Amino acid sequence: MTNIDNSSTDQQWTDYNLIQPAHVIHGETTTIRGNGDDAYELLDNSSALIDVYGVQTEDGTGTSWDYTDSYAYRNLDITNPNATFTLSEWTIAGADVLDGMSSDLSSFLTPGYRALSGENDIISFTIPQETGPANINSTSHTIDIEVSAVADVSNLTPTIGISTSASINPPGGEAQDFTTPFTYTVTAQNGDPQDWIVTVTQASGASSEADILTFTLPEQTAPANINATNQTVEIGVPFGTDVTSLTPSITVSPGALITPMSGTAQDFSNPFDYTVIAEDGATYLVWTVTVIIGASTENDILTFTIPEQTGSASIDATNHTVDIEVANGSNLASLTPSITISADASINPASGTSQDFTNPFT
Repeated sequence: MTNIDNSSTDQQWTDYNLIQPAHVIHGETTTIRGNGDDAYELLDNSSALIDVYGVQTEDGTGTSWDYTDSYAYRNLDITNPNATFTLSEWTIAGADVLDGMSSDLSSFLTPGYRALSGENDIISFTIPQETGPANINSTSHTIDIEVSAVADVSNLTPTIGISTSASINPPGGEAQDFTTPFTYTVTAQNGDPQDWIVTVTQASGASSEADILTFTLPEQTAPANINATNQTVEIGVPFGTDVTSLTPSITVSPGALITPMSGTAQDFSNPFDYTVIAEDGATYLVWTVTVIIGASTENDILTFTIPEQTGSASIDATNHTVDIEVANGSNLASLTPSITISADASINPASGTSQDFTNPFT
């Protein structure tokens, strides 16, 4: 039991086309009426008490649950019935709040009610074989879309976006025959239906375009640089990436084919060639893809040795220090270290150069 209304009007909450929340008593109306001091019980078919409002043994006039010319509603965080009346579970406006009102009660609706949407539009309509975006006319409720010359219009599977809370029949994602205009029915949340007529036309001739439109790798560091003039694609990956097995996602001109196929792992240790065959079956272009490995950011000293040393150097990669001991009597002013460093890094002064280590040397 959620709403109790004792207004002086015959206005029904259902006149506002509202969704009923949990615990509404279902009968001839969704409103329970009384004289303001009545308690209510909700019983099941066996007369077992399920829920209650008010105290059955009391005259409610002047009590904390009095709703004369007023209303009460069950708090939205209460999701289960309670056979014992618990005042804290209810919001009670107090007596006479609706006194004298005769028409619009919408401002007193229980929080959580919402009007049913009447929107029944198709918002988006796409087909994989389309040559361009669909023309959606929300006034005439029509959709016009063109597909490639070689598309089979008797077996096309559209993806369809519709108004929130609406439904569509037949649903999107199902193959349909668009040889003739095809009708979809979109039904709004409030039950209002709207027919939409989809007309599919085919391009007049097969395309000779054989371009790579997009090229992506999960490992990429930035969008690919696609040069349609030179038919080249350059794309960067981080240092350390295994380029011998990369799986690109590739899109090509509408109606065209690519070999090897998109989604197939390839070895990009060297520039790799793809062939794109246009929709007309006669035109083709060879595209060269180059994967560029990013430079390493590592700049560590890995080993440090001196002929005069008495033990291994202590290399601290956190503090970037090297400590090494040499034999007593060694000439610290002229020691020649051998140094190895991170791959592709450089060091200055160079390894193998005599240095004065009388003081710490950088």
